[in-house]
Amino acid sequence: MASIGSVDQKRKVSERLRRLEQEYQREAVETGTEEENQATELIENGGFEDGLTGWTNSGWNLSDYDDGSGGWEPHSGIWYIWGYSALASIEQTFAATATSLIENCGFWCKLASGGPAGSGLNVYLLYSDSSEESFEDVLFPTDTWTWVDLLSSLNPAKSLIGIRITWFNSYYMLIVDDVSILRMGD
Repeated sequence: MASIGSVDQKRKVSERLRRLEQEYQREAVETGTEEENQATELIENGGFEDGLTGWTNSGWNLSDYDDGSGGWEPHSGIWYIWGYSALASIEQTFAATATSLIENCGFWCKLASGGPAGSGLNVYLLYSDSSEESFEDVLFPTDTWTWVDLLSSLNPAKSLIGIRITWFNSYYMLIVDDVSILRMGD
C-alpha cells in the first residue's frame, strides 16, 4: 500500500474522498438508486475532518496526524481532538430521535500519555425532556483505541437530542475520534 507523505497531501486526499462521497450521494438521489432503509448519521463531523464544525467546544484541542513527529495517530482519517486540561467539554445536539431507532451510539478514545484507566472521562446523553444521563469515569485501556459503546445505556422511554464528552484531568492527555450516533433507516 502506498503511503501518503505530508500533511498537505493527506488533507488533499481527505478532501478528494469527501468530494467523491458527496458526488456519489448526489448521483444516487438523482438516479433513484440510493439504498432504501439506509441508516443516517446524526453526528455531524464525528471524525473531526472538518475541524470543530458542528461541535460546541470548551478546552478540547484539534490536531492532525503528522507522521509521528509530535502528533498521535487518529483512529481514522487525519484529524482528532485531544483534551489535557482540568475541564474539557465538547457537545453536539441534533433533532430529537426516539432511542428505539438508534442502532449505534459511541466513540473511540485512548490515553496518549500514561495514566490510570478511567481517570476523568465523563459522558452525558442529552434527552428532549431536558434531562441527561451521566456516565462518570468511563473505563478504557490506556494505550489502545477503545470503542465506548453507549447503545445499551440509552433510555428506551426517551428521545435523544445530543451527547457531551468531558475530560476532567490535567495530568493525562485523552484523544477522541469517530463519534457516532446512527439512526436506523425507515
